[in-house]
Amino acid sequence: MRLLIFFILSIYLYGAVGYISAIKGEVYLIRDSKDSRAFKGLELEEKDILLTHRGKAQIVFKDKTTVTIGRNTEFQIENYLFDKTKNSKARLRVDRGVFETITGEIGKIARENFKFQTKSLIVGIRGTHFQGEINHHVEKVVCLRGEIFVQFGKKITNVLAGQMVELKDSILSIPKKFHAITLQAEKEQKRLKNRIYGVISKFDDIENLKVDDITPITIEKRAEKYISEMKDIATDIEENIIDTNIENNPIDKIQHHLENGE
Repeated sequence: MRLLIFFILSIYLYGAVGYISAIKGEVYLIRDSKDSRAFKGLELEEKDILLTHRGKAQIVFKDKTTVTIGRNTEFQIENYLFDKTKNSKARLRVDRGVFETITGEIGKIARENFKFQTKSLIVGIRGTHFQGEINHHVEKVVCLRGEIFVQFGKKITNVLAGQMVELKDSILSIPKKFHAITLQAEKEQKRLKNRIYGVISKFDDIENLKVDDITPITIEKRAEKYISEMKDIATDIEENIIDTNIENNPIDKIQHHLENGE
């Protein structure tokens, strides 16, 4: 019986590599080809995949490495071991979406074993804080603190704090200065702009209506729908102003929402 208890405890203690410390919105876990809704406090294992839709999540690993993933992101723990020696290692991956990483103990004792992979790039660290955005057209990686190197094929580029590189059309840019706006904020601005244009275009199609269809009731209904959708966008914008205003400590973005009961 004692042996059985020890075995179960060993799986519990050593199977988990980290946990979800904060969550907002819809986030799903894929483990052993089965998906389930993720929740705060959920312990994560090697090979786990997290998918966000309109959600966000913050993951804290055993070595205190912290990863924040934004909306529409696919994040995978490919490989992870932390035994407080130079054998410690981590290989994390994002195939799409927005992420932010602050490295922990592995970045100090075995930084050559810490790798963060995107669709086309490998990011190595020298004790650091970095973020990135991955989509169909471009891959961006930004160094916020410390120093990283970005590998594309056989080419390795050093990126210092305050610099970013961009992969587009299979060409990796030289490091360039990174402006204050975060990648997540930039992505949100584009999304909100597209929503506004979408609402306006729906309302503007009134000129295509037939004369018989243009009545006071028709116009009133379209106006009500237009105002309702614009109010939704205004609320969305207000939420994202909160996000971008606390970018000095990006990991607190999600926690901020949670503490305010959202």
